[in-house]
Amino acid sequence: AKTLPDDVTIHYTVQDPSGKYGTAVPIAMVVEEYNLDEPVLVFMGDDFIWNPGGESAAESLIKAAKGGNSAILGVEIPRENVEKYGVLSEKDGNLVGVVEKPTPEEAPSNLINVSKYILTPDLLKKIVDYVNDNDFGPMDQEYMVTDPIDEYIKDGGTMKVAPTTGEYLDGGSVEGWLHANEVVVKC
Repeated sequence: AKTLPDDVTIHYTVQDPSGKYGTAVPIAMVVEEYNLDEPVLVFMGDDFIWNPGGESAAESLIKAAKGGNSAILGVEIPRENVEKYGVLSEKDGNLVGVVEKPTPEEAPSNLINVSKYILTPDLLKKIVDYVNDNDFGPMDQEYMVTDPIDEYIKDGGTMKVAPTTGEYLDGGSVEGWLHANEVVVKC
């Protein structure tokens, strides 16, 4: 059965497994390879929001980004589970920063980053520069997309927080992947 309309073309880029590592790297690679100069939706593939009959993550981001802003999707989880995630600090609907893997007591909220974004050209450039201008060793640190996002905010950029509803499904572990499959199969 055909699953894509005739006017849709899918492009992909293969990342060198022995090269730089982290969430900023594939974004920078694609921006450079396709010379992107417009806002783009970026969805990391190891988690998603299950919201049958409700607003999609893309719709939530697009609404939040009206006016030409970047946007980050946030979903509420129980505070006792925040230690595994980047937790969003926000004020008046704007991202203040992302706190990586805080304790429940240190977390600025229970709204987590689920790696779904609208990134504007100026933020995309900052991500590319971050990857190209740093040479972290393999044991030093990952190239985390939240680092240039935090720098963008500190430099006066605006990133809207797009709240969403639905069930957060984390496929980043075997248990999470199995749970996600069970939820989807039951519908």
